Amino acid sequence: MTPPRDLADAQQRLDQIRDYAQELRDLGSQQVRIGRPYDALPYDNTAAALERIIGGEQ
Repeated sequence: MTPPRDLADAQQRLDQIRDYAQELRDLGSQQVRIGRPYDALPYDNTAAALERIIGGEQ
C-alpha cells in the first residue's frame, strides 16, 4: 500500500477501514442470528481491533 497523498486520501482510507469493520460486525451478527454465536467471535474481534487501531467512529 502506498502512503496517502494528502489528508483527504488518508481520511478516505480510514473510512474504508471503518466500512470494512462494520461489514465484519454485520457478518458476526448474521452468525448469531442463525444460532452460531461462537462463529461470530472472529468477526467481532477483528472489527473491534480495527476500530481500536484507527479510533472507531468519526
